[in-house]
Amino acid sequence: MAHTQLLQINLIELLEIEDFPEEKKYELIEKSVDLVQKRVFLRVLDTLSADKKDALLKLLEQEGAADERASFLETHCPQFFEWLEEEIVKVKAEMRVIVARLKGLEEKVEDWVDDSAGKTVVRAQKIAT
Repeated sequence: MAHTQLLQINLIELLEIEDFPEEKKYELIEKSVDLVQKRVFLRVLDTLSADKKDALLKLLEQEGAADERASFLETHCPQFFEWLEEEIVKVKAEMRVIVARLKGLEEKVEDWVDDSAGKTVVRAQKIAT
């Protein structure tokens, strides 16, 4: 599945868990969003100087500072949305592999490079059994 397809597909459909109880689907989505946020946050912190990290942490503590946070990220991390997309794709691909294994499907996991963006993500392919 291509980078763009993984980005656009609904997580529930991708994992083929439409029949799961609603609360379990919600919990899975919530944990996925949390994981993506943490990964992107770490990438942001890795690029900032100590002073900029402190400034960002202060902004994160302030209630109602959404515009200031967005402005900060736009100024100091112009690749933020690119990182966000990359992490969404990675998490979806990783989760697909995990769920497929839990469902007992044989999987072949391999690296896949999207030549247009030069990004590497994990992809799973079903092996005919």
